[in-house]
Amino acid sequence: MHELGTVTEFEAVAFAKMPRELFMYMAHGGEGEFTLRRNREAYDWVELVPKGVVDVSTVQTATNILGTPRAFPIMTSPTSAHIQLHREAEAATYRGSQAASNTPYIVSDAATLPKEKVAAAATGPL
Repeated sequence: MHELGTVTEFEAVAFAKMPRELFMYMAHGGEGEFTLRRNREAYDWVELVPKGVVDVSTVQTATNILGTPRAFPIMTSPTSAHIQLHREAEAATYRGSQAASNTPYIVSDAATLPKEKVAAAATGPL
């Protein structure tokens, strides 16, 4: 983890660890890859800073999203075909979002599983 300082450095690890066809599906955008390019540009400024380098004791990230109090303004965005990356598909993505940080999960209209199956995995906001 010490050598993973930026978001794009995680991509190299995924490339080395994942079956090639799954990596290619996950890493590349559709059609002209416009959204992929915009996302990469947005994350170019993100760097993971080791704890202790910056005093964050006064930072307040809490907010309300659609009337629900959140510790931070982040949600897991909708994507599809999760079954290619995990046998429990979007239900596993939802559980991971919840377990890691109680992050709300947005189900895609093109999800592998029916929304009812994803909702059955719900223990928090969906």
